[in-house]
Amino acid sequence: MTTYSPVRDEPARARRWSERRVRRELRAGLLRLGGHLGWDTQRVVRFSEAVTRRSWRRCGRGDLERVVAVFAELASRMRATSQEAHALPEQVSPPQRTRRVA
Repeated sequence: MTTYSPVRDEPARARRWSERRVRRELRAGLLRLGGHLGWDTQRVVRFSEAVTRRSWRRCGRGDLERVVAVFAELASRMRATSQEAHALPEQVSPPQRTRRVA
C-alpha cells in the first residue's frame, strides 16, 4: 500500500511547477518576438503550431525551444536580406546613357 508523503512528493511538485513556469516564459517570449516582426498573437500561435505540428496548448518545453530556434534563423535571414538591400545601391552604378546613332 502506497501512502502519501508530502516530503517525498514535494520535489516532483516543484519540478512540475518549474516546467510550467518555463513553458509560460517561453510562450511569452515567443509572443514578444512575434511582436517585433509585427505579428499578432494569432499569427505567432499558428506559426508555432506549424513548426511543431502540435497545438499551442500541447507544446512542451522542447517544442517551444524549437520554435525559438526557428525564429532565430528567420531573424538572421531577415537581417542578412536587409543588409544586402542596404548595400546594393552603393555597389550598383547608375545606367549609362548611350547615344543613338542616326
